[in-house]
Amino acid sequence: MTQWFGRLPDPKSLPQLVAEMLAKVIDETPVPVETEGQKVLRIFEAHQLLGCMEGDNSLSVDYKKHLWGNP
Repeated sequence: MTQWFGRLPDPKSLPQLVAEMLAKVIDETPVPVETEGQKVLRIFEAHQLLGCMEGDNSLSVDYKKHLWGNP
């Protein structure tokens, strides 16, 4: 005959298990999802590329002109 050492946990009912699982999930803080823009910003900051470019203030409007010449 096999002898058990220690005590087995008390069996729990299904509603009690579900309640405990939900409480644990709700209490956990979700990790914020990094957007594509945040990812780019993080990479630029890590490589000290923010504020290192000079030019006019309308780069977001006419960036193609600066990249490929006059369209």
